[in-house]
Amino acid sequence: MVGSGCVQAGRIEAHHFLQVAVQYTIRFQNTGTDTAFTVVIRDQLAADLDAHSVQLLGTSHTLTGMVMAPQGQVALHFENIMLPDSNVHEAASHGFVKFRVRRVADIANGTTVMNNAAIFFDINEPVIMNSTVSTFVDCAGIITASITPLGGNVLLATTAESYQWLFNGDILEGATGQTHLALANGEYAVRVMGPFGCMATSNPIYIGTVGLGHFEATTIGVLQNIDAKEVTFIFPRTMNRNDHIEIFSVEGRRITSSHGHSGNTCMINYDALAPGLYMMRVGGGKEWAGVKFIVP
Repeated sequence: MVGSGCVQAGRIEAHHFLQVAVQYTIRFQNTGTDTAFTVVIRDQLAADLDAHSVQLLGTSHTLTGMVMAPQGQVALHFENIMLPDSNVHEAASHGFVKFRVRRVADIANGTTVMNNAAIFFDINEPVIMNSTVSTFVDCAGIITASITPLGGNVLLATTAESYQWLFNGDILEGATGQTHLALANGEYAVRVMGPFGCMATSNPIYIGTVGLGHFEATTIGVLQNIDAKEVTFIFPRTMNRNDHIEIFSVEGRRITSSHGHSGNTCMINYDALAPGLYMMRVGGGKEWAGVKFIVP
């Protein structure tokens, strides 16, 4: 085949900080003065990559051959690609190939691998592309996510580089600080990012204490029978079926929920509860009140 006889261009891109595999995208362009009939890409993979695990993910043109050479070199062939030069058709002068390759087993956490490739346009000298460096990181050992209630419906996230709070599984727009004030009752979680782009999402905690203190502004009585492992709450008015009586752990996790009944008392057996501080929340609509109690 007759080559274009002028300079061409190429670039390799990598997705970094993966745990198991790295994905490479090799882009090329014919910037010469004639059509390129054949393009061959030779990529020398690092020794910490398993050359036999190469998985082709996509190409701009029909790939006519993929050859695994000794010492982990991958050769990708585009025969009869008929790639026009950029002066004739700039948009059509581009091409790419994308593939994934797994790391070898038992490499150390934080291992870096370098990669570069050469592109051959017809019979021209190869175009040597930029080098990329990828780092294999086990994110499970890098960062974790958790939430600590600070009181007053204020939540504190694990220390990290960045934060995104979630409410009932959805992103809370603008909630990107380490602390967050809960403004509605529901489940809160936080997604944090740490070194190497590692991310972790906390377990959700339920906040059900927003809006407390509007239940006729009257104190709720608490009578505790330690021997029987029972606690009785005395409410300032008669309950009805529209009222809810809920028990939360100090972390904000809802443990039980029941409807009110005709009467102004509610007895709960706490034999199944672990020792600690709990919150009882009662009400319905916009009227809510709560009181804390201790399980010894």
